[in-house]
Amino acid sequence: MGFGFYGRSFTLASSDCTSPGCVWASGGNAGPCSGQSGILMYNEIQSVLDQTVNHCDSDIPNSASCSGGGSSASTVLPVFDEDAGVKYIVWDDNQWVSYDDADTFAVKMNYAHDHCIGGSMIWSMDQDDDSYTALKGLYPDIDAANQGLTEKNDKCIISECNVSSCGAGYNKMGTTPEDPLSPGERCDRLICCPSNNSPSSCTWRGGDSTPCNPVCQPGEQVLTTQTCESGGSQAFCCSHDLNVKAWCTFYECTDLLSMTCRSDPPQHLLTSVVKGELDMDLIDFCQDRNVNCPPTCTDGQVKPFCCVEGAPFSEFNCLWHGTAPLCQDNACPIGHVLLTTDIQGDASQPCSGSGTRSYCCNVDGRNTEPIPFDDIFPDTVPEGSLTFQEEFDPDEGVEEGKTGSGSTSFFAKRPRGKRKRIWGSFH
Repeated sequence: MGFGFYGRSFTLASSDCTSPGCVWASGGNAGPCSGQSGILMYNEIQSVLDQTVNHCDSDIPNSASCSGGGSSASTVLPVFDEDAGVKYIVWDDNQWVSYDDADTFAVKMNYAHDHCIGGSMIWSMDQDDDSYTALKGLYPDIDAANQGLTEKNDKCIISECNVSSCGAGYNKMGTTPEDPLSPGERCDRLICCPSNNSPSSCTWRGGDSTPCNPVCQPGEQVLTTQTCESGGSQAFCCSHDLNVKAWCTFYECTDLLSMTCRSDPPQHLLTSVVKGELDMDLIDFCQDRNVNCPPTCTDGQVKPFCCVEGAPFSEFNCLWHGTAPLCQDNACPIGHVLLTTDIQGDASQPCSGSGTRSYCCNVDGRNTEPIPFDDIFPDTVPEGSLTFQEEFDPDEGVEEGKTGSGSTSFFAKRPRGKRKRIWGSFH
């Protein structure tokens, strides 16, 4: 069963008719991040729910409808359509959106259980808010929101509220009103790093000027994040002692299946890009081989991104971030270093407009799953290939041409013998 972390929005033809079935004039206004009419991401819907709107209530004495005075303030209140199993809200007189939350997810999950539906799919997790409200509403036992600074990078810490200094052995790198391990609790906190292992410089990137794009520069590490009053977010980006260019380089455009790296010195293929930076080594390399090295590959070709053996980056601790076509969820997770950006990376389509994807690595070598693997697959999954056998009762089923009864019907007798399944495919 599919679950949407977004809602369909409409502009109503009349503010006097707001229930399902009323006439609408067009799609709803575009959201600040989704950027298109008729669809709002879950985080955009949450922003509407959190805002205060002004309206006129004729039941309130001296309200605007009765005396022309000031308006009264109230929060946007959701309506639960229990028959349809969905919620909707109305704001700004004529804006309407339907969506799911914990209550309606429960209705759908109960339906799935009652009808023996054994799987679920989310579209898409990057549309959730910073507190993972939708994800926790669907799967309350998943603790995805508490992967904060001290878990991702235990060399630096965020102080308690309203302390005056970092204390002996630590340098103050900056300040923040938030601790990712204590979401919702805002106060003045210090960002502190060990004196013998502090970054040389840090700065906040993103924020009000780019509310959907708190992306660091290549070679910088995300130390922590914070939300802005406008609803955007910022990343606290710090210089890292890793020299990416000393470890890795791009090569000329080639077919996807023909990518190779240098053997002297030995290198391994890390990923590929469509638009890679042309450094002097690559320019000289291309000139020596008398080949054309365009800044952007065309005709389905890509540039291999290769790193020397021993580099602290591998396909096991690096991931592309940014969902095409908007690619606005391209910020690196806390503790990760941005290696490079690209208009496509390993996606099946490029980003639209000026959007880019980010290739981020956890240089501490920890795995990169945003949710603990055991939360998705609670039972032990053996590594490698798994072979097992299924036994079939040769007397079960009905003869060919006859129809059985009950919830499952067979139109041919099941085959005798055994079927072998190799993990991931049937043989």
